[in-house]
Amino acid sequence: MRFAPVGRNGRLMRNGHVARVLAAGALSSALAYEAIAFFQFPRDLHAYSTYLFGAGILLSALAAAFLPARPAPMGRRLALTLFALAFAALVPFAFSQSAFGTHDIESLLITARENRLGEMAAVGFGSFKGRIAEQVLALVLAVLGAAGFLSRVRGSSPVIVAIGAGLALLNPLTAYAYRLIVPNPAYASLPPEHTIRAPVITGRPNKPLNLVVVYLESIEGDYRDMPETAAAFAPLAQIEDRALSARAVGQLIETGFTAGGLTATQCGVPLYPRGVFHVRVKSRTTPTAAADFSDFLSHVTCLGDILTADGYVASYMNGSDLEVFSKGELFRTHGYTRLFGRSTNPAYDADPRQNLWGLNDEVLFEAAQRELADLQAGGRPFVLSLLTVSTHGPDAMLDRSCAFPTTEGSTLPAAIYCTGRLVEGLIAEIDRLGLADNTVVAVMSDHLAMRNTLEPAITAYESADGVRRNFMTLIVPGRAPGRIDKPGTMIDVYPTLLDALGYELENDRANMGISLLGARPTLLASMGAEQLNAAVKGNYHLQSYLWDATDSP
Repeated sequence: MRFAPVGRNGRLMRNGHVARVLAAGALSSALAYEAIAFFQFPRDLHAYSTYLFGAGILLSALAAAFLPARPAPMGRRLALTLFALAFAALVPFAFSQSAFGTHDIESLLITARENRLGEMAAVGFGSFKGRIAEQVLALVLAVLGAAGFLSRVRGSSPVIVAIGAGLALLNPLTAYAYRLIVPNPAYASLPPEHTIRAPVITGRPNKPLNLVVVYLESIEGDYRDMPETAAAFAPLAQIEDRALSARAVGQLIETGFTAGGLTATQCGVPLYPRGVFHVRVKSRTTPTAAADFSDFLSHVTCLGDILTADGYVASYMNGSDLEVFSKGELFRTHGYTRLFGRSTNPAYDADPRQNLWGLNDEVLFEAAQRELADLQAGGRPFVLSLLTVSTHGPDAMLDRSCAFPTTEGSTLPAAIYCTGRLVEGLIAEIDRLGLADNTVVAVMSDHLAMRNTLEPAITAYESADGVRRNFMTLIVPGRAPGRIDKPGTMIDVYPTLLDALGYELENDRANMGISLLGARPTLLASMGAEQLNAAVKGNYHLQSYLWDATDSP
């Protein structure tokens, strides 16, 4: 079939030329989109990288018109299948990179293992439906483009297979599998039996102090100095100015998500996927034994284990269901007996002040103030840990009562301000109840911000050494305010909290953490960020040691 003659010379254009151009354009467009998402190139039509990708799409489409047609049918179906599988396998990681700024395989495996698929899908579609639709469209265009190319261009099967092979090599699953097979020399610097050591308590406080820990979702210490967030950060800055402020707490690999941050600060270890995802995690004495996942790192000595053994009552509160990321399981396994989430009280489910993740922060802090009074009435020392949600990406979840003006393109500054005011109110309630003189208050990040609407400002801002830092501040009765510049990570928060409560630790150490209040160097200070992260990332020796109770110290 031919097109009708066009123009004075009656030139003819074959349908095959058009089909090849369309196939090449669809394929190259899909590949360009995945490259932008996976490598975090700017999603800006005026960006230099966008012009390069656009030129590449146009040139590939035009060049396809001159490629030889009438392909041999051999191998086309296999080539298309391999390409489609490779492209589809990369899509989740490209989405994760574009939405959250990371494609870390371990955190994705933890997300899959520790959450119900329906809940995560609801959150994903609620926050990222546009990007999910883009990824689906890219996958469809890629498969259609590859199919058209294979059916219209002679000798195209090896080209499509080569593209698929390249996608497979880029896939983080390939690197993950490689780490399982090929030993990483960096792992030798952190032998588990010497690296993970339960704290040895050489002295206890004469009078036990209460502890209140407030985890601020995705809050960074650098928000204080960024022009776009400085005014919104004012309530937290005022808290920091009258406290001990740790200004050099970075982020260790395997801790850059909520469950990882909680595990690091409560237990002093990174969080790896449970052994069900790992071919090497099995009992060395009984290799065929099935793993028991009824608890959460039960043989690791954590903050709640020590405090409840000394008579503390331990309470944990958050606005989401406790099952999300197994947070309830983490705290329940380690001494916490009072746990509160959206599903623990019918009144919470009925409260209209909710968001995609659960209860708004104002509801959480109202409940926290009531819990403080109940804990005080119990007459025993207590630890209260709570996790906020309003400052969650990509663009916050504002309380209805939040009156801070929103800025163009981002509501995160307003969320930072209003959650900061809620923290101020909680500290004021501690004082009103007469608890200030015997209560340590810790206010901190759970992890650094993932990709959000403030990303351009975060990218543009650089601290003196270009390192992003978590927020970590301590109000300790009897200790003057001050600044702590000792470099550390969130695993060092665990022994720091014990130190602030008056516990004396052998070598200032608890598991992998070193107290920021002591003189001994942390792992970050002694190894450096690059070497430490290389030794921790995907370390199956540490992973097996943490999850396999038969290897416990």
